[in-house]
Amino acid sequence: MNKPKHLATGVLLTGLFSGLLAGQANAQSAVTVADARVFLEAAEKELYEVQDYAGLGWYVKDNFTTADSQRLVNYLLRLSSETSARLAREAAQYNHLKLSDDEIKRFNLLKFSGSPAPFDAKKAAKHRKVAAELKRLFGKGESCQSDNKSCLTLKDINNKMKTSRDSTELLALWQAAQKITKPMQPLYQQQVSLTNQGAQDLGYADTGALWRSQYESHNGQFSQQADAAWNQIKPLYNALQCHVRGKLSEHYGDKIVPADQPIPAHLLGDVTARNWSNIYDIVAPGGQSATQPYDIGTLWTKANRNELDMVHSAEKFWQSMGFDAMPETFYQRSVFTEPEGRKVSCHGDVWWLAPDDLRINFCIKNTETNFKDLHTKFYFLHYNQATNTQPDYYKAAETAYLNGTAGAIRLSMTPGYLKQIGLLDQVEDESKDLGRLMKMALDNVARIPYDLIMEQWRWKVYAGDISEKDYNSSWWALREKYQGIAAPADGDKAGFDPAARFHLGSNRPNTAFFMGNILQFQLHKAMCDAGGNKGPLHRCSIYNNKEAGKRLSAMFALGKSQSSANTLKASTGLTQIDGRGLVEYFAPLKRYLDKQNRGQNCQ
Repeated sequence: MNKPKHLATGVLLTGLFSGLLAGQANAQSAVTVADARVFLEAAEKELYEVQDYAGLGWYVKDNFTTADSQRLVNYLLRLSSETSARLAREAAQYNHLKLSDDEIKRFNLLKFSGSPAPFDAKKAAKHRKVAAELKRLFGKGESCQSDNKSCLTLKDINNKMKTSRDSTELLALWQAAQKITKPMQPLYQQQVSLTNQGAQDLGYADTGALWRSQYESHNGQFSQQADAAWNQIKPLYNALQCHVRGKLSEHYGDKIVPADQPIPAHLLGDVTARNWSNIYDIVAPGGQSATQPYDIGTLWTKANRNELDMVHSAEKFWQSMGFDAMPETFYQRSVFTEPEGRKVSCHGDVWWLAPDDLRINFCIKNTETNFKDLHTKFYFLHYNQATNTQPDYYKAAETAYLNGTAGAIRLSMTPGYLKQIGLLDQVEDESKDLGRLMKMALDNVARIPYDLIMEQWRWKVYAGDISEKDYNSSWWALREKYQGIAAPADGDKAGFDPAARFHLGSNRPNTAFFMGNILQFQLHKAMCDAGGNKGPLHRCSIYNNKEAGKRLSAMFALGKSQSSANTLKASTGLTQIDGRGLVEYFAPLKRYLDKQNRGQNCQ
């Protein structure tokens, strides 16, 4: 959350442009480049001031959680959203002008929305109604037995699919999910039409073009570059898919999982078949555990270290790379344990209330999850410090880099790092790593093609290249091509299966997940290489790596001020996403998979 500024003018600028723009509405040619620059400066000032007050309200609510503080933050967040939508509409009148690259970037940031509403008031109201109904169906839609007494939501179905190993039950659960997602299809088609109208009102060809504008440095070639990164990863994915298919065939029989056919999606432990880690027990390397033979939280308690020690440990990790210590006020004003007498948020939110006033709300427990989370939370603290000199509109972290950097920090929580900080006496030999690498691959590697095709499918839908009647068949054609999985018999004709993922109905871009997943390994490799790592990449930690710190500092300082290519170059030396780091990280697993797959009919 960016810093609230407490500016005296508050939100009084909210209606500043209404009168000014009224006389220009019918004549775009009347506005000039000078007008655009005046508008841009004032609009950014208004928007970020409102957002800062919303941030301050959120901070107050998180520290003094009452019905009143919740009501206050709801109002401020609504005001921020309405201001953002209004300024985006007003910005559209300058689309035809020839502006500098920096000004175009700033206008794109001002206009960006995952689900843009049409300018027309009636259509905007319809847009809100459709979005609310899609959200309701996803969260509360049910599939019921004929007696209407046994009903399941998508969440219920997914929870059962995680643990069931009965193919008949899994098929029934998958078909139950289709009963929930199918009614979303006509609503989704309406949403496509309405958001496309909103994107076109803002000056974009369609919603997909609006989303891709955030990666403008790729010069309209983002889709091709995403495919290029995927092609680097594909041999690893194919080996994993082939191994998983073979193990599922052993478990369920060749009639249910034929050795030369795509994997039936309902057997992969997740209603979307995006994450396969729930079937680790079926596909695990013999005798290998999916977890390390220790728990960090238990080690922490055994070492007589407390919650505040955990904060200091995370801070020292970053200091070892050359980052500054936190100001004294950080320890004086942050919440590290749940206070008595008042209700607070314990979600690990990071706050930047002034350049020298950084805080965190995190009710810490001595657990492995909290240990790793604290290390990543310091990323946000240092990022906010590094972007202090950037204007407000360039301070927010790009989501793909946020996901990628946080993931890269977690990759450094290795047994070797734990030994360096005195939690482990010795590190197991590398032969014991296969189980953990397999579990990670079933999550990270398995979902890469899913995240890619989710965007590619939607881009085609928004562009009108896929008709409503072909929604599901085109979805499964892509899944067979990229993932080697298929719907159960006739399933592709019966449902609307893309809607099983929340991001579809909520109209949230998926690109940041695809990029962030690859970037975490790309960043990890670049930083480990810069520090002179000689061992296997999956065992490298950037603790005490000053070169890694320099790369992270250079990337943080840019904020959003540079193109994606320049930001990547500052941190990795490359100008586009690259899958080689991921491939190297999982190299020991790939060797194992290739050996296991001998004689199999792999892709």
